[in-house]
Amino acid sequence: MKRQPFVRLTLYLLALGGAALFTILLLKEGVQDVASAITSAGWGVAAILVFHFVPMGLDTTTWWLVFPRGERPPFRTVYWMRWIGDSITNLAAAAELGGDLIRVRLAVLQRSRISAAATSVVVNITLSVFTQTVFTFIGLNLLVAATGRSNLWGPAIAGAPVAIAAVAGFYTFQRLGMFRLFGSIISRCSKDPKWTAMLGKGGDIDQTVRRVYSDRGSILMCVFCEMASWFVGAVEVWIALCALGIPGGFPQAIVLEGVAQGVRSAMFFVPGALGIQEGGYVVVGRLLGIPEEICLALALIRRVRELAFGIPGLIAWQIIEGSRAWKNTTSRIASQADAGATQCKLRYDPIRLGQLSRRF
Repeated sequence: MKRQPFVRLTLYLLALGGAALFTILLLKEGVQDVASAITSAGWGVAAILVFHFVPMGLDTTTWWLVFPRGERPPFRTVYWMRWIGDSITNLAAAAELGGDLIRVRLAVLQRSRISAAATSVVVNITLSVFTQTVFTFIGLNLLVAATGRSNLWGPAIAGAPVAIAAVAGFYTFQRLGMFRLFGSIISRCSKDPKWTAMLGKGGDIDQTVRRVYSDRGSILMCVFCEMASWFVGAVEVWIALCALGIPGGFPQAIVLEGVAQGVRSAMFFVPGALGIQEGGYVVVGRLLGIPEEICLALALIRRVRELAFGIPGLIAWQIIEGSRAWKNTTSRIASQADAGATQCKLRYDPIRLGQLSRRF
């Protein structure tokens, strides 16, 4: 079996498994009860949709800050590119990495250098994973404090160093020249000149990575905005809890958001984290004493927000790619038509042919 069909089959199976888990949870908690809970939170859904522009702005800032100084695109351009990338990450069956690759492509289409676009996304991912690990650890601490279940300390203490060590290893690998190494491997495996050219581009990206990391002011500001984004994202959960009539405060929202995001990242290979995100909310909510149907309704409200922002983002992406493909096609047809017309003119114009023959 070829590799590409195997990867596609694996994605389909993972998506099917996630859909099955989602269906089981929905049937277990009762479709009518969950639907009733979502309906009762009508104003909360609207408030979350409006409020989501705030965390989107913070996420955009974190990406904008890690473009090399002097090469940062306009903020509004980075905003809509981030919106489209997150839409693909949340909804498209390309797992978590798909949206990040599209962000690089969109930045290049907006005339950013390939090295600047790739560096900005890689550094953004690195800092995002690091801050999310810290945020999830804070959520676990609050969960232990709220429930008194000290047995949760074991996984938290064991998991945090592993996650931080993984991020540190990825950072070190970048500083040592990750992209040049990849380019060298690819160029040795393929004699195609296009692949061979990646060796030089890999070195350019590595130099840009080092330059961005040396800008400590931008990196520190990016880390601050990343942490703020995670906490602001928890505000959406808090709004939903209030709309669903669940007593409690902001710490509950941090617990739900932190642990759910940690579970989602750990299961990144499931497209859209379908079923995984819902299961995380149900398990954590049960520990906090929140009814399971309410937890599932809470997760579905989040899905509503993802759909409300994601579907227009996917449509915008298709329009951008479609218009680009149309321009390339029409340009190619026009070039072929001009070449054909020139050839015909030379063929049937004896005077012109004689002039050309005397010239050469």
